[in-house]
Amino acid sequence: MEIVFTNPGVDYMICQIMEFQGENETVFWSDSLYHFFPQLDKAHAATLSFNEKKKYIDSVLRKVYAELEEMINEKTVLYSRHWETCKGQICDALSEAFELDCRTVFNDLRCNVSMKRK
Repeated sequence: MEIVFTNPGVDYMICQIMEFQGENETVFWSDSLYHFFPQLDKAHAATLSFNEKKKYIDSVLRKVYAELEEMINEKTVLYSRHWETCKGQICDALSEAFELDCRTVFNDLRCNVSMKRK
């Protein structure tokens, strides 16, 4: 079992976030964005067309990413170290739970470390 921790970059992160901001998306999915990123003004975004809203969110989140990029990169290194330290214990526990040797499967897992509010 191997996991690679990576910073997928701002374009990927914004693309994934925008998947939950579609015009037909329920507030259950779309409103959490404003909780996790208080830099975004929900009331202002509500007054915008979908394309304007997309540009607004993109602009704000690029600034947030610029502030957090170094921390995200540091986390990828820390998470990788922690994984290497605990890999044996985790593989043993998963192998027991699923009744298969997890050391020989899932050797291409990727964990994208992304931004969240401070």
